[in-house]
Amino acid sequence: MDKRLVKAGIVNESHTQVERLAAKILSLPGGSSTFIKTFALPTHPQNIKFANKLKNALSFSNGGHLGISVSVYAGFNSIDFYSAMKEFPLQKGDEIILEFEDDERLQFVFSAINKTAGYMKRNNCLVPDAVLQHLATKRLKHWIVKNAKTNLEIVGGFDTNDHNKQYGSKKAGQQLLMSAVSEVLLLKDHLKYL
Repeated sequence: MDKRLVKAGIVNESHTQVERLAAKILSLPGGSSTFIKTFALPTHPQNIKFANKLKNALSFSNGGHLGISVSVYAGFNSIDFYSAMKEFPLQKGDEIILEFEDDERLQFVFSAINKTAGYMKRNNCLVPDAVLQHLATKRLKHWIVKNAKTNLEIVGGFDTNDHNKQYGSKKAGQQLLMSAVSEVLLLKDHLKYL
């Protein structure tokens, strides 16, 4: 069965605008990679403390965002990150921590060399199904990106601003990520039986 038909079926069966958008964002093997935009949070106390060192990463005009997407290829799950922040190029050894509203955390340390994706840097981590289930059911409060070489770190999350056309509120952004991951899990389940 054509994967595009499976994707189209998911889009047509969705019940809400967020679910339809999530299905459009999900990444299929051989398809173009798209992601959910999250942003550095200029008013977060930790970012304010180091604002001089982070001024480019905190500026929306200079990028200031981190893209998150998930994909499945040949049965392997991957969480993909795209950084538009030159101070945080997602190099081997760099780290991303996802903190959820229930205070649980997921930590990802990059073990591969980053790749260029247009004006951004991209890296990914292979994850088990349990991590995808976690992402599909928990609301992301914020993320922390740590640069292993410079020891800089920055906090970000869902934000509404002029550079964000994907969602209209933090809650909608959280739901969008959860729905996108749920759609990938649904697609993975459908592909098992094809």
